[in-house]
Amino acid sequence: MLEIQDLVIRYGDVEAVSGLSLRVAADETVALLGPSGCGKSTLLRAIAGLEPVAAGAVLLDGVNLVDRAPHERGVGMMFQHHALFPHRDVAANIEFGLRMAGIDEVNRRRRTSELLELVDLAGYERRDIATLSGGEAQRVALARSLAPNPRVLLLDEPFGSLDRSLRDRLVEELPPLLRIAGVAAIHVTHDHAEAFGVGDRIAVMTDGELAQAGTPEDVWSQPASAAVARFFGHRNIIDDGENTRLIRSDAASIDPSGELEAVVVRVRFCDGAFVVRFRTGSGTELEFILGERVDVGAAVRLRLDPDRQIPLT
Repeated sequence: MLEIQDLVIRYGDVEAVSGLSLRVAADETVALLGPSGCGKSTLLRAIAGLEPVAAGAVLLDGVNLVDRAPHERGVGMMFQHHALFPHRDVAANIEFGLRMAGIDEVNRRRRTSELLELVDLAGYERRDIATLSGGEAQRVALARSLAPNPRVLLLDEPFGSLDRSLRDRLVEELPPLLRIAGVAAIHVTHDHAEAFGVGDRIAVMTDGELAQAGTPEDVWSQPASAAVARFFGHRNIIDDGENTRLIRSDAASIDPSGELEAVVVRVRFCDGAFVVRFRTGSGTELEFILGERVDVGAAVRLRLDPDRQIPLT
């Protein structure tokens, strides 16, 4: 169990992380989301021992790591830019940390062979780094980060520089690899689909604080605040001056006896459904996902599911 307790990280008078607490189970991957500058990467660097901590604790199985050097923490880290050594072949890249730890050659080779098989690159030991595709390079970087058998793996935007099709493929491949490796992980990304694909749980940061944590289904369907709802792309946030609520995009259906009159102002097709924007009689614009096409300019009545209207703070 990795447990972050009331962690504070400061740069001068600015708090980059403010009293943040988070738990990650031994067999769990937590996807960490949030807008740019909210403190995601700073948090990872503090866990790894690369940033000083002003207050709080980073516990691994109850042992506080804050005063330990990075190489004594049992924590591995993988970055967006894999930073492989161009003058070393694949095996030498993977073995680097093992060599620094004084592991003998026989065991280095055995561990490298195991990891290349794990990441589906068996036989790549002597390959030149310059000959690898983007996806192959990321797999080598993952193998290198796993080589010292870290208890926790920190992944900071590991797929951010890859094209969409390759990213989607690696998002599918990563969770089973981490389970086989038996490592807990925190995976930082700004991409919602990537987070939902890799995370057993989702944690959302805003302004250096943990805004919400839960299963992918819970954080999407029951956002804790307007800030979290907006971050996940929810558009139907209604503020009547006294209360704020979210009307989820799956809350509406067209029904002649529905309670809300509206006019269709935009229709677009996306991922097998129609995203339809409506304007109500009061001028409010709402956007819903429907299974049927409607024409722009059509006047309709909408029925709203009360269970899909969420009060927000």
